[in-house]
Amino acid sequence: MSVTNQLEGTLPGPRAPRPERIFGGYNTSGSYADVYSAAFDEMFDGQGNVRGPYKGIYAELAPSDASDLKARAEALARAFIDQGITFSLSGQERPFPLDLVPRVISGAEWSRLERGIIQRVKALEMYLDDIYGDQEILNDGVIPRRLITSCEHFHRQAVGIVPPNGVRIHVAGIDLIRDEKGNFRVLEDNLRSPSGVSYVMENRRTMARVFPNLFATHRVRAVDDYSSHLLRALRNSAATNEADPTVVVLTPGVYNSAYFEHSLLARQMGVELVEGRDMFCRDNQVYMRTTEGERQVDVIYRRIDDTFLDPLQFRADSVLGVAGLVNAARAGNVVISSAIGNGVGDDKLVYTYVPTMIEYYLGEKPLLANVETYRCWLDDEREEVLDRIDELVLKPVEGSGGYGIVFGPDASAKELAAVAKKIRDDPRSWIAQPMMELSTVPTRVGSRLAPRYVDLRPFAVNDGDEVWVLPGGLTRVALVEGSRVVNSSQGGGSKDTWVLAPRASAARTEGGSLMLARNAEALYWIGRYVERADDTARILDVALHQLLEDSSVDPDHASRLLLRVLGIEPPDHDLDVWSVTDLVAYSTNSQGGCSIVDAITAARENAKSAREVTSSEIWECLNTTYHALPERERAAKRLGPHEFLSFVEGRAAMFAGLADSTLSRDDGYRFMLLGRAIERVDMTVRLLLSRVGDSASSPAWVTLLRSAGAHDTYLRTYRGVLDAGRVVEFMMLDRLFPRSVFYSLRLAEHNLDELLHSPQSRIGATAEAQRLLGRARSELEFVEPGVLLESLETRLADLQQTCRRVGEALSLQYFHVTPWVAWSDAGQRGALVTRQGDN
Repeated sequence: MSVTNQLEGTLPGPRAPRPERIFGGYNTSGSYADVYSAAFDEMFDGQGNVRGPYKGIYAELAPSDASDLKARAEALARAFIDQGITFSLSGQERPFPLDLVPRVISGAEWSRLERGIIQRVKALEMYLDDIYGDQEILNDGVIPRRLITSCEHFHRQAVGIVPPNGVRIHVAGIDLIRDEKGNFRVLEDNLRSPSGVSYVMENRRTMARVFPNLFATHRVRAVDDYSSHLLRALRNSAATNEADPTVVVLTPGVYNSAYFEHSLLARQMGVELVEGRDMFCRDNQVYMRTTEGERQVDVIYRRIDDTFLDPLQFRADSVLGVAGLVNAARAGNVVISSAIGNGVGDDKLVYTYVPTMIEYYLGEKPLLANVETYRCWLDDEREEVLDRIDELVLKPVEGSGGYGIVFGPDASAKELAAVAKKIRDDPRSWIAQPMMELSTVPTRVGSRLAPRYVDLRPFAVNDGDEVWVLPGGLTRVALVEGSRVVNSSQGGGSKDTWVLAPRASAARTEGGSLMLARNAEALYWIGRYVERADDTARILDVALHQLLEDSSVDPDHASRLLLRVLGIEPPDHDLDVWSVTDLVAYSTNSQGGCSIVDAITAARENAKSAREVTSSEIWECLNTTYHALPERERAAKRLGPHEFLSFVEGRAAMFAGLADSTLSRDDGYRFMLLGRAIERVDMTVRLLLSRVGDSASSPAWVTLLRSAGAHDTYLRTYRGVLDAGRVVEFMMLDRLFPRSVFYSLRLAEHNLDELLHSPQSRIGATAEAQRLLGRARSELEFVEPGVLLESLETRLADLQQTCRRVGEALSLQYFHVTPWVAWSDAGQRGALVTRQGDN
């Protein structure tokens, strides 16, 4: 019976459902009935009735038509792009598709799942402790010893490293599926660095924005307290500085596929997101380099594989880890979470023995069953697999991301022969499972909702006192019709997962003021690049108006003067309005990152690498600005550049407002303001240098004032009298105008003073930046205004040199890392600068 016929009239209410719109023919028309006929559908039962947990969802969605569906889906996609919720695939950022129909699990069913997950994590915890300890399970012959010795994730380097509170699995991701009868089964365990929890939290946040009515009528358990549970587990594991341990998140870097998650977790826990280059070991202690000097690290939540952790113990070519880290852990001076060697617990062949482990260690029957699995390393099971190879799913033991899986019924004879040879050659590396029918949930496909296969990854956190399970977890959906591969790298998407129960309140934790040197540098350059984009847009806007409105101005000469002001090497050919706009506004990889597009791109890249120390509003502002540039550029080339430049100026103002209203007045805020002030001094000086030699009455002085947004303020200050000396005096010495050189120097000096938490440790050579700024500010403060024009060019050149030297001094004083990859002094995007600093 069709869903639509059965349901008409069964859900009375003021809004009569019209299921023929988006649910029309669900499971009964086209190829749906053939592909998904045996699957357990989570919204509808076999007779087409809406299951209890989904009745509210159905009532809300059923009246929708195709245009409603499209609008909601576009709102979700736009929110993800604006917030930068992406994963990296082959070095490219891609949004992780979020489907608009949530998956719903009743409170009672979740309670059963939760107990089964906790039981499984406890047994695996005991197993890992045993394997790296007395190995009683091997001595008793419960599981074969060669199962462990042949596992590439069993690391002898981990023997002797005893977790202080006995926890090796701080975070576990247990992948579940429903079988044809609707029973949950465990598909695999993930005990090393299970990813995806960031999408759980961001899915919820985004869905609440787009579907407020659904959340108002359902009691959905919260997921936003995950980070507080994780932080508690990490802090509880510390063996040193137990009262206030220093916890960090170790990431491979911005190009890792899960970098968004690493950054989000660090930000929500209020801890530093570090790369290997940010830390070093000395005397079996681990330290990170900060703006306050070195700081001991007590707990490392690592998101890199074992073999990259320590080049002295594993891969000698690794630049992602820290030399000496394993010895520091063995000495008990740092905790690595999750523990080294946990992979021997989530090996796909070891997975087949987990039910046995539960009975052996806990004396209990498993609450969650495994998927039936054939072990190809056992002769009799291997022969059965080879006999039925066209019926089974063949999986490489070390496979991940859906890669390497062969679905027997869908494979060609050639593909089956190839995988059969691999199994015979290396049986330890293969398992096989029946072709399972995963459950389905309605998913947007074009203008309607159609069934698609889903799985579920709940996340468990072990803090040593209890195992806590995040309500729901990550539901992944195979968006391609008939596909059972749900991984994002294989075209999968996700759904918000609802557990129906009273909403819990999130805990609050207090963060510190310490900052990584790398993050401080990123914030400093964010301030500089946003200011550079804003100032460049203002200068170009005024220059173009002058070129277009005054026919006496030579376009080539004026354009070359503009490029000189901005530090861009002019081309050999003649310049006009359009060619100079291309160079200044739209060009990429320009010298010094001086174009507007380059500056915004660089600001966004720096923010991306330091998302844990910027507000989500700041990131969204930079990210949406960056993504809007191509369309704005295309429009500008059709309609003229003014709207493009106004857009940039407006977004820079928005950035400044968001920084003022969303950032705590901590070191991060100060570094951002410091960068902004230094850049503003440099740009104002460049403007003034462009006018050196002009007559006192030249209209170019008006252009200068307009370029700095100072024209109206100047006229109010000097009662409309335009004079070169007064313009220079105003732009150099005014104490109230925020773009004057004096005001900007004083702002930079103030923020630098605020960064000195321990003045006694910042004396001698380390005070160079303060001395430079103080001298430049005092020279302007006491100069006689009347003599400014007499030595203007020399004074301006000295100020430019001061800006460069302050940047160098800041790098030595605060951004000290060995080796270091940074923006060059000119800010050239992509340039590599290696500095030798303290170790």
